[in-house]
Amino acid sequence: MLHRRRRRRRRRCRHRRRAPNPLKDAYFGDLHVHTKYSFDAYLFGTRTNPDDAYRFAKGEAIEHASGHQIQLQSGALDFQAVTDHGLYLGALPEMDNPENPLYTTELGTDLREGGGFARAIQGLRSGEFAALPQDAQDDAKRGAWQAIIDAAEAHNDPG
Repeated sequence: MLHRRRRRRRRRCRHRRRAPNPLKDAYFGDLHVHTKYSFDAYLFGTRTNPDDAYRFAKGEAIEHASGHQIQLQSGALDFQAVTDHGLYLGALPEMDNPENPLYTTELGTDLREGGGFARAIQGLRSGEFAALPQDAQDDAKRGAWQAIIDAAEAHNDPG
């Protein structure tokens, strides 16, 4: 007798479930993603671009700074935003580009020759970054910003 009552209660509970509510569903994503265009990410070895970041969010494998392939095990994220820092946006990758005037700067040379994070911080504190050729900085920012926009547009898939 007791057993039957429990079954009836369970059945009633199942029927009382509410319909799905998209406004209250849980979504999983990342709103703090940096690519090679962020000053700090580049210094720590990030060489992925915004397109790579969005492909990773969609569940594709990409190359990690360590040289290994990485991929989300749980499948695609529901959302993602590339949020590179605006300060010296795109400048560091251009210091590795022999065709860019930033390549020939003392700071660019020092960073390429292993100065790393400590040298970059010194450059920030001393004002060397601020003294870099403004046209080259502006070109780096425009190029990086356009790449971020293009990747966001290409991977925008609402729904």
